[in-house]
Amino acid sequence: MGKLFLFILLGTLAYLLLKRGQAPKAKHSPPAPPAAEPMVQCAQCRVHLPLSESIADGDRRYCCEEHRALGRR
Repeated sequence: MGKLFLFILLGTLAYLLLKRGQAPKAKHSPPAPPAAEPMVQCAQCRVHLPLSESIADGDRRYCCEEHRALGRR
């Protein structure tokens, strides 16, 4: 019975020493969502798309080069 108690005590001591030697895990916050971007509507097909992906022609915005060409007619 005394040997069992000694093994449990040694095991607990070893566990605590190993746990103490480990670096604490850094708490990571989730990445911030991307900033909201204004949406525009294609003057030809009325599809909504981000401003950065649109093609400007004067004050009108288009979703692709083909629609820009169609809007010039």
